[in-house]
Amino acid sequence: MLRSLVRALRARLGTALTAVSAPSDEGDATRSRYRRAVSALPARQREIFRLHRIDGLTLAEIAQRLDMPSSDVEREFAAALLAIARTVEPRF
Repeated sequence: MLRSLVRALRARLGTALTAVSAPSDEGDATRSRYRRAVSALPARQREIFRLHRIDGLTLAEIAQRLDMPSSDVEREFAAALLAIARTVEPRF
């Protein structure tokens, strides 16, 4: 169930962030909300999010690197995605 939630959030967040790369005032506003949302995450969620999205590590690799159970990493990543999605696209 958690994996399906993560997949759904990734899909929805990806759709919400299409404006991030758009050269417009709306794109600037979305980019700003996205940065604020990532900055506002709790430290562990922010670390997991950045390791996955920026460094390209899999959730399993992150679990190994942080010496955490995979289920905890998945849960933290899902929570991070949800928090970001709610900030970037408030209808979540």
